[in-house]
Amino acid sequence: MIVHKGTRPLFTQRLRLRRFTADDAAAMFENWAGDERVTRYLTWDAHKSPKDTERLLRLWCAALFFASFSVGNREKNCIFCRKNVLYS
Repeated sequence: MIVHKGTRPLFTQRLRLRRFTADDAAAMFENWAGDERVTRYLTWDAHKSPKDTERLLRLWCAALFFASFSVGNREKNCIFCRKNVLYS
């Protein structure tokens, strides 16, 4: 049984690594989830609106078998990639 004990965000001078939240939908949509040039390399199509991105983030945040982390610029609300960690 998986017992989530919490995830602490990590910070460097320029970067931030933390779990996604549904509040990240607008930044994720703007920076890459709504861009067909980026999502053509992913398993899903570009989102049509931030609401599409919010729905996906809610699924990622509810998943018990993996944690989805955002990597972004610490000074700006800029998310530029995602990293999953699988629990076994």
